[in-house]
Amino acid sequence: MKNRKTYLLLLLVMLLNFFMCTDISFAYPEGTPKWEIEDPAGVHSVLEYFIDNADNHYVFYRSSPYLSEVKLAFKSSGSSTFSLKGSIGSTNYPKFYQTQDFSKIYFILSSGSSYTIKSVNSNGTVSNYASFTYASYALDINNSGFVIENEKVYVAARTNANNVVGLIYTVSNSTISSQVLGQNIYISGGAKAGNSINYYGYLYSGGGYGLYSVQQNLSTGALSHTAVTGIYDSARQVKVSNMGSWYFVCRNSSESQTRIIGSKINFYNSDNDFALKDVFTDKDGVDHITYYRQIREKEDGDYYYYPRIDYTNSITSGHHIEYDDSFDTHLAMDSGYNLYGARYSYRNNKQVIAIDKMDYISNPSISGQTATINSIQYTVNIKSGWRYVNSTGQKYKMIVATDSAFTNIVRNDIISNPNPTSTNSFNYTITGLASGTLYWVRLIVMSNGIMETPFKTDFVWYTLPNIPTNASVTGIGSNSLEITWNNNNNSTNGNYTAFEVERSLTGNPAGTDWVKVFDGNATTFKDTGLIPKTQYYYRIRARNGWGQLSGYTNIFSARTTSLPTTPTIIYPTYNAIMADNASLSASSTQEDGLPITYEWQYKKGTMGTWMNIGSGIGSVSWNTTALVDGNDYYVRVRAVLASGDGSAWSQEVPVTVVNLKNIGSVTIGGKTSTGVTLNWTDTNASFINYNIYRKIEPSGAWVKINTVAGKTYIDTGLTPNSNYGYTIEPVCGSKVGTSKTITAVTYANAPTTFTYPNVQVSEIILTWDKNSNPDGTLYELESKKEGGTFAKIYEGTLNAFTHTNLEPNTTYYYRVRAKNSINELSGYSSESYTKTLKPKNSAPNISLVLNDGADATNTTAVTAKVYVADDITPNDKLKVFFQINGGSWIAAGNPNSNGELTYTINLPDIEAKYTILAKVQDEEYAIGIDSETILYSKTAVTDMNAAITNIYNEISKLDLAAPNVRADVGGITATKNSSITVSIAATDDITVQSKLKYRYSINGVYPEDETWKPLISNKVINLGSTGLNKICIEVIDEKGKIGSSTVQIWRINQNIG
Repeated sequence: MKNRKTYLLLLLVMLLNFFMCTDISFAYPEGTPKWEIEDPAGVHSVLEYFIDNADNHYVFYRSSPYLSEVKLAFKSSGSSTFSLKGSIGSTNYPKFYQTQDFSKIYFILSSGSSYTIKSVNSNGTVSNYASFTYASYALDINNSGFVIENEKVYVAARTNANNVVGLIYTVSNSTISSQVLGQNIYISGGAKAGNSINYYGYLYSGGGYGLYSVQQNLSTGALSHTAVTGIYDSARQVKVSNMGSWYFVCRNSSESQTRIIGSKINFYNSDNDFALKDVFTDKDGVDHITYYRQIREKEDGDYYYYPRIDYTNSITSGHHIEYDDSFDTHLAMDSGYNLYGARYSYRNNKQVIAIDKMDYISNPSISGQTATINSIQYTVNIKSGWRYVNSTGQKYKMIVATDSAFTNIVRNDIISNPNPTSTNSFNYTITGLASGTLYWVRLIVMSNGIMETPFKTDFVWYTLPNIPTNASVTGIGSNSLEITWNNNNNSTNGNYTAFEVERSLTGNPAGTDWVKVFDGNATTFKDTGLIPKTQYYYRIRARNGWGQLSGYTNIFSARTTSLPTTPTIIYPTYNAIMADNASLSASSTQEDGLPITYEWQYKKGTMGTWMNIGSGIGSVSWNTTALVDGNDYYVRVRAVLASGDGSAWSQEVPVTVVNLKNIGSVTIGGKTSTGVTLNWTDTNASFINYNIYRKIEPSGAWVKINTVAGKTYIDTGLTPNSNYGYTIEPVCGSKVGTSKTITAVTYANAPTTFTYPNVQVSEIILTWDKNSNPDGTLYELESKKEGGTFAKIYEGTLNAFTHTNLEPNTTYYYRVRAKNSINELSGYSSESYTKTLKPKNSAPNISLVLNDGADATNTTAVTAKVYVADDITPNDKLKVFFQINGGSWIAAGNPNSNGELTYTINLPDIEAKYTILAKVQDEEYAIGIDSETILYSKTAVTDMNAAITNIYNEISKLDLAAPNVRADVGGITATKNSSITVSIAATDDITVQSKLKYRYSINGVYPEDETWKPLISNKVINLGSTGLNKICIEVIDEKGKIGSSTVQIWRINQNIG
């Protein structure tokens, strides 16, 4: 186990103190263990660890993984070190038992059918207690339990016959009795319970595993068994303490978690693999458990383990203590409730047994809470009997939240006692808090500063409220003052924040005349019953739900005032004509300059009832729509202060009301592509005007475009083929009548200006100018041949069209017109025409002659003459290229007008036969090719005539014809796609199909270089930019003869028009 890296678990436990009712747990200390036990023979593993009732320590261990030898390390209660007692026997699986009064330790060793019970004395001496032989079955001591009671040894063990045997060996007379239970139960351990011994183990039954209890009668030895749990798919482990507490690790395939079922817990664990290590029950009946979950990650072949923490009746998760060397920990407790753990450890290059002492901890006590606006101070009291974990003092996790569930966390700090060795309490201040807020504070005891324990204390406290702000008098009356202030972020947070308002006649901060006049959670208050023209002083403070008070605001004051004067009406004037939303205004004064609000009323006739119009600081709008025409209406006004105190009513002013008549009808009197004429009728008087509103249908905004006196209007400057809405409303002064709405669609403009971006033999691409028509306008395109009749060939929203299947060398005429959204047609455009091209018969012809027909040369300079002709492209527009033995093409220029070109070709200075290819290309990118062969030798040509003749006799027998090539695109002449599939068919009179090779060019450019590739039947070719793409397919045979075929296709812009 050298260099083994693992994580050790030591589980926190809870002691139930029946007298103090105090929860206690234990924390595994960091740093150096309390004792380290070394054995010169080495240490392999700890088997068991006991402390008896006299506080003597016993550690049973093995020194080697290959030996069955069991050794003992012993420390008496008065000693500070352990002594090695050496070997105490050999067995593969020793079974230990400590009596329930912790006074005695026994263990059983097996050898064949012989079994020896040994006891350990309080001085660490091991002696034989009893020996017996049992040959009926072979007992599996690893799956057994035994108890010693009243000089009798009780044993229950699984056997090699897959059953359970119960033995009672009487020490005094060396007699043995046995009982057989026909169940294959894997016994883990047992303890005395009443008149029987209860053993626990798991059994495969009913298609799964369940925990079973085996009862052995103390008197008769009779065996029985009882199911303790349900059935599970798999059983991992069972552990039993000396007091009879049991824990069962099991799992169901339907569950994603492993379960621990125990005397006091029922716990799911999300890990796939973990192990119980030790179960220890102290004299108060509290269980202490060590177990480990295995992380399925390896380093140097070793697993890592996370420890878990156990309490008396629950198991926590999410925390671990990290330790090297071992996860093999066994627990024991002395009479002073000090808990110890013994484990194998590899420390400082030594194999040792580490004995660690755990310090107990308990819930902290909190007192002395005080607060400021943004802090809370409290005292942490350490309970008596506290054991400090280390020299730095106990650490706590302090969590501060604004809710009792601790979901809204504002602080999460680690704090500690600044002077742990001399004080039993310390003060701590939480700063940076919000004012006037209720906080929940949780203080959690930390084990070693890295792991939360279950011990915590919660308390609730308010921060002091903020001093209210912006306190002032906002309403002044003759006998009242209205006060307002700002909450200043004082939170209610589950409890209200109250405000106290105090009043004084002197304003002295220390005076005794301050009277509380308001107490509540509002932020406004009207102080009534005051004396006019008197100065009053005020101050305000906040109070939270626990009665904590903020400081006072600054003292502020105001003087009650007198009433405003009776207003004078400015408008309406006497007998004014009133229309809808007429603006009323008046004037009044107040000696203190306080703001005045005007309240308006009206009535019908002298005997009518006054009705409210409205109120405002300035003018007030009066809607008279519901009133009846006539001059029998009266208005009046009064001036009112913010306090509600007001003047007397003004004089009454008579007015005349005008009601506008609704418009009868609105019609479209005419329209063009840029204008609409509106006409309407109604019965309003001649002095009535009309507002004209327009919007773009259907969702445009209404815009007022004019106000006219007549009943007709011409709207100009509009957009062709557009839908407009119009609203006409009568208006008199500020009064507006009911409107009427109509819609109109302008005509579309006649299109103009044809263009022809591409004209071919059987196809014409044409476009036309929209003439300011908007997108979406429909167009009808008509065409005819010269001398024919126009017929519609296209209707759509694009201003472009590809006219196909045309006759070559023929003139076609075109005209187009537009249609608006309600299918009204514009006039035709001007007629336009163009003519298709003549058909092209074939690729250009070319003939090549080298050195005036000579078959050989003794110089590298060779004179090449070509003769070319084409049915369309002029001779001087053709392009000529040369190639030597399949090398790169050499541009030689253009022939003369007679189709002739002479060019000097420089051969390599290497004697050989050379094949010269000549290529001619027309303006349509069609290609014609011819070739000749010439022999270059430095020897005199006259000496080689016979040889040359023989060579060329042989050459004449070879293939000299170029392959026959046909390229096809399925009749397509134009496409909007970026690529097209070209079908290739080629044959040769000599070269077989599989030996032919090809390449291609687009408009004279080779996109994939000029390399020859094996011939294929279909080739997807990416087209160039929009416009004409001429694709030339070239095929070469084994003799270097090249044939070609050219197709052409227009790529058009998909978004044209």
